Amino acid sequence: MYENFQSIKKAKEYSEDTIKKLSNDFKSRLKIDSVKFTIVTTGSFARCEASEASDLDCFIIIDNFDKEDNNFNQNDEKINTKELLSKAMNEIVSRYIKKDAGSTGTFGIDAVVKIDDLLTNMGGQNDDNIQFSRRMLFLLEGKSLFNDALFQTFRRNLIEKYIKETVSDHQLSRFFLNDIIRFYRMMATDFEYKVSEDGKSWGVRNIKLTFSRKLLYFGGVLTVAETAQKTRETKIKETLLLLDMSPLERINHLAVSGSEKVFKSYDYFLEKLSDSDIRKELDKAKVEQMPIDNPEIFREMKNESKHFSWALSSVLKNTYDDTHPIHHALIF
Repeated sequence: MYENFQSIKKAKEYSEDTIKKLSNDFKSRLKIDSVKFTIVTTGSFARCEASEASDLDCFIIIDNFDKEDNNFNQNDEKINTKELLSKAMNEIVSRYIKKDAGSTGTFGIDAVVKIDDLLTNMGGQNDDNIQFSRRMLFLLEGKSLFNDALFQTFRRNLIEKYIKETVSDHQLSRFFLNDIIRFYRMMATDFEYKVSEDGKSWGVRNIKLTFSRKLLYFGGVLTVAETAQKTRETKIKETLLLLDMSPLERINHLAVSGSEKVFKSYDYFLEKLSDSDIRKELDKAKVEQMPIDNPEIFREMKNESKHFSWALSSVLKNTYDDTHPIHHALIF
């Protein structure tokens, strides 16, 4: 499939090559024995659609020791505090990533979370946007940069919380689906805040919302749909296998028909977004302007995003017939 879409193919090769280099460098610098944390990347690199214009979003999940503990890595005297780990991470990342991660706090030593914090307060008042986002990004698109064994353990722990022992064989993983829907709606609302009140640039963010954010959501929906009518243990096992794939890989793996249109639109999106001149032109778009007054490329990409949405809808309908519970669950 990828051979027919050159922008997707190029982005996949670049992403995988960079992740491999980062992972190798982390393994060389950090001792794996008795280590208590895993480094997770999310965003375009995790989805295997990055370019040289991409930043690296990542955070650390720790195995429930105190954040003030100076024992991140017991077996390496040179990397045993937060500050030294941060320095090591930045040295490694800067070798391959030229763009800063931005101001959202998703990257760096300050972006440290205990696994217990992700496993508790799910949906509660303490489940704030940052914690909720890290949990969902970790599940829906996360890739391991360091300590994959712990990464996989943490991911299974979370999925076991979402797919409870009380779930029956015929049921969807409703708890997981509800949080996938909540996360997509939160991203849309967060976008409105960033551009309306926080003064962030609008054009590129809007285009990403209609392509990559929508793809992330749809990949999660497919995962839940595919595991209906299966035992709890099978649900967990197959969910984890599907989450190890990128959203595009899941669509390619599961779709009965219609995936070529999805890939065609997404290939177009990646081609345009990898062009720095086009990104600059997109950010000339203004939220307060009438659509006709925004740049032509912005209007063109918004139009293509509608075709992308229709293609995703067709894939869902073609893959799961009208009697499948996913259709009812997305409405009620």
